[in-house]
Amino acid sequence: MKVLLACEESQAVCEEFRNLGHEAYSCDILPASGAHEEWHIKDDVIKVMNGEHWDLMVAFPPCTHLAVSGARHFKKKQEDGRQQQAIDFFMEIANAPIKHI
Repeated sequence: MKVLLACEESQAVCEEFRNLGHEAYSCDILPASGAHEEWHIKDDVIKVMNGEHWDLMVAFPPCTHLAVSGARHFKKKQEDGRQQQAIDFFMEIANAPIKHI
């Protein structure tokens, strides 16, 4: 199975999928901090998930501007657009053209 690990630079989950025999790749705008740069795609995950065929995607989108633990900051984040950007990013990932997410 071809697996995309979206928003994962650590490669922890990627390595586990590889250990199970899957063709797995981590993808993040940050460089890989794991040991296998050859399994890492340093690029915009939206472009990557729409640019080729994937059987499965496991995604870890940042929750900094969405988590209830930071609710006291929501008003400022709504006013400056950070929260809407985070919502839009999450929804693009949730609606990716990938059968299993």
